[in-house]
Amino acid sequence: MTRMTLAWLVAALLAGPAWSLTGREVIDGAQKKNGLSTWHDRVLTATMTTYSNDVITRSRDMDITEQTSTFNLVMGMTKWGSLGIAALIFFLVLWFCTATGFVGAFGCAAVLLAAGIFFLREKPAAAH
Repeated sequence: MTRMTLAWLVAALLAGPAWSLTGREVIDGAQKKNGLSTWHDRVLTATMTTYSNDVITRSRDMDITEQTSTFNLVMGMTKWGSLGIAALIFFLVLWFCTATGFVGAFGCAAVLLAAGIFFLREKPAAAH
């Protein structure tokens, strides 16, 4: 075994624990541990009233979810859009800038896309 191979092996073994948690998971865990609100559960209740000549004509209660659906949409578009752009650029670079050819570039991009889908998919919520 060469020194370079040994160095790569040691680096891979040391880097293994580094990707065990994402930043969002660390923040969520700290917020739950300390009793702080997370973006998942920001729901407020408000009362909407309608006035006509200083007299209440209509009153109703409503729930306000603080932009969680918009946040989830933006994060999903960013995550999956980034994966698609990365796979497309990888495919085009391999196809036009190397001797790989169309089939090889398509295969490599498909592997990258499959790995990205595997690692970026939603993880099941932990049971409490």
